[in-house]
Amino acid sequence: MKAARIALRTAVPLAGAGGVRSSRLPREVEQFSRFSPSPLSIKQLLDFGSTNGCERTSFAFLRQELPVRFANILREIELLPDKLLSTPSVQLVKSWYIQSLMELVEFHQKSPDDQKVLSESGHPRHIGSIDPCCDVVEVVNDAFQSSKMLCDQYYLTSPELKLNQVNGKLPGEPINIVYVPSHLFHMLFELFK
Repeated sequence: MKAARIALRTAVPLAGAGGVRSSRLPREVEQFSRFSPSPLSIKQLLDFGSTNGCERTSFAFLRQELPVRFANILREIELLPDKLLSTPSVQLVKSWYIQSLMELVEFHQKSPDDQKVLSESGHPRHIGSIDPCCDVVEVVNDAFQSSKMLCDQYYLTSPELKLNQVNGKLPGEPINIVYVPSHLFHMLFELFK
C-alpha cells in the first residue's frame, strides 16, 4: 500500500507537469532501468507453458522482468520531445506506467510460496491466450459473419464470402498457426467491415 501511495503522489504532479523535465521519476525507475529486458519469442513462451511451466517459475521471472520493462519504457518516454512530452495524453500514460511499476515493486519482496500471491485472480478484463493451433479459416468465417450482420443491419445488404484456402506446407490440410485468435478476429472484422 505504501508503494501505491507513493506512486499516486508521484503520478499526480506528473499529469499536470506541462512538459517540465525536472519532474522526478521514482528511484525505482533508476534502479530497474539499469537492467536490460530479457528477449522472449512466442516459441519460448509456448515451450515454457507446455513443458516446464509452473506458477512459481513464472512468478519468479515476472517479478524481476516486468519492473525492468516498465522502467525502461519510462526512460524511453522521458526521451520524447518536450512538446510531445507535455501533452496530457502522454502525461497520463506516463503516470499509468509509474503507478503500475510501483504496484509491481510491492511483489518484488513477496515469495512465490505465499499462497495469497498465487491464488489471487488476475484482472477480469485480461483475457485471451496464444492458441498453438489457431484455425485461420474458422476465425475468418467468424469475423466475416459478425461484419456481415453489422452490414445487413446498417446497409440492408452485404456481400458473400468466397474463401479459398491454400496451405503451402501441407497441401490439402487446413491452415493452423500459433496466434491469438481474438486479435486475428478483431483485425479481420475491421477489414471486412
